[in-house]
Amino acid sequence: MFKQKNEHVRHLWDAADKFTEYFEQHRIYFTKDVCSKIDGLNSKLSEACSSLVLFFQEAAAIKVTNDQIWDAWKRATDTIESETPKIKELREQSFGELLCVLQPTTTRDA
Repeated sequence: MFKQKNEHVRHLWDAADKFTEYFEQHRIYFTKDVCSKIDGLNSKLSEACSSLVLFFQEAAAIKVTNDQIWDAWKRATDTIESETPKIKELREQSFGELLCVLQPTTTRDA
């Protein structure tokens, strides 16, 4: 059971790292508001993942309970579930605004 939980945490950590790496490489394509929201998500997710990793690495030394592990896991998944739709909506709105600005103007007949 411990090995399976540890594997789930590793997958979560890897996914968070990949997301952060991808975002940093593509940050230039997003508005400041979107970047700020994503930075906030990354910070919250990193905190939750760090707690989980600590729990698994130091489980014997600090006597971590299953409830503590569950709470940290729930905090990470709740963060993803609550923040992701807000970021998606803001991103779509900002792209929509950008597209409206960049739409070609009609040429006038001479």
